Amino acid sequence: MDVKITSTEYRVPSTECESSALESLIEAGGMHGLVGVSAETSVGAATPVRTPRIGSRRMATTRSRRVDTEFLKASSPELERQLYELAAGQIDELPKAPIGTRRAIIAVPPFIGERRFGLAIGDALTKFGYEWCICSGKLAHRAEKMNSDIFISTNASISISPPSQVVSLLYIHSPYDVSPANYQYASTYDNFLFAQSGTEELEEYLRKKGKKFRQLKTYLTLGETDFCDSRKERIAFVGHLWDPRRRDDFAKLFQLLDKTGYCDFYGSGAVWKRKNFRSWKGAIPMVGPGDVRDVMTSAGIALLLHHKQQFESGSAVFRDFEALQASCVIISEKTSFMLENFGDCVLFIDTERPAEEIFAQIDGHVKWIHEHPEEAIEMARKSHQIFCDKFSLEVECEKILNFANEISVSSQNCLGDDKVANQAMTESS
Repeated sequence: MDVKITSTEYRVPSTECESSALESLIEAGGMHGLVGVSAETSVGAATPVRTPRIGSRRMATTRSRRVDTEFLKASSPELERQLYELAAGQIDELPKAPIGTRRAIIAVPPFIGERRFGLAIGDALTKFGYEWCICSGKLAHRAEKMNSDIFISTNASISISPPSQVVSLLYIHSPYDVSPANYQYASTYDNFLFAQSGTEELEEYLRKKGKKFRQLKTYLTLGETDFCDSRKERIAFVGHLWDPRRRDDFAKLFQLLDKTGYCDFYGSGAVWKRKNFRSWKGAIPMVGPGDVRDVMTSAGIALLLHHKQQFESGSAVFRDFEALQASCVIISEKTSFMLENFGDCVLFIDTERPAEEIFAQIDGHVKWIHEHPEEAIEMARKSHQIFCDKFSLEVECEKILNFANEISVSSQNCLGDDKVANQAMTESS
């Protein structure tokens, strides 16, 4: 029996035959985020396409009872199947993780970048003996039923309250995460992973609410990779002109870059098509062949421009680490993070200048790279090594798990103190 997947419906296997077919599809990657799967695909007839539109999806049982969910991926087909059954109401809660294994739940919003980050966290946690699942929508709201050891939410704007009796961590990594609109949701957490500066007002709000407020400085980053020493010849820019306060200036800059013949632009077509950029190569998949890492590695040079708030805060952003992971020569704005940590391993530009002057800086850097290929490769090698040694997700996950363990031990000690106090009160009475 075929197991069909569409952009709006999943069928939960109800027979051994369907389960076997589902396992084959999972192993082929068809259920993992629906990346590269056509709008309607049956087992044995997968058709690669671009990443589907991300939106609300539904799951249907064989009895046509529908449950809103946006489940993405789990570390094993068995755990994935159990999550589908939980979402469909076929089981009340997940079985506990196997002996010797711990379980992490990663809640993500419907944004491709953060889903990619969720997948990266999962891969890194595997190296520390964790099984994991990434979910969003209504399934994420059922985290209380997942018997997890750690719960991680990657965004302060998705109102998913953490499960009780579990170490729960909230990433603060975007300028919008520290806006007052998100304070109330953030206050449901006690433990924070700060990848964004300028959080003083949020911290003050939480303290006034009487929150314990434990925090760890961390980064939204990616796993370490082997260095690729291919020639660095073209610029890859991945993204779009999403900051209205810099859009006009950068649009003029991209018009100049479009004429060079050495630039490739990737991202949503909404802006690129309207401006008729010849260098626009289309959208790219979330993961797999032709993803961000692939196009950046192939090009060899990454151009990093930032949202104005990100630039002013000096914080590192996910795209910075994508470029470093991909072994690129980096051409970047003068953010404090890049200046302090990479220094002469990055080619900097002053984006406070007019578009024509910014273009002249970039063009000069590209000419130097073309004229000094070996030096350019060594520059990229050094920045890649710094990334692997200091900022890779393996490094960050070790910090996060140590932080979570300290929280767990502290909570147990607090519980122990409460028991002692209660016993003393009982004896005194």
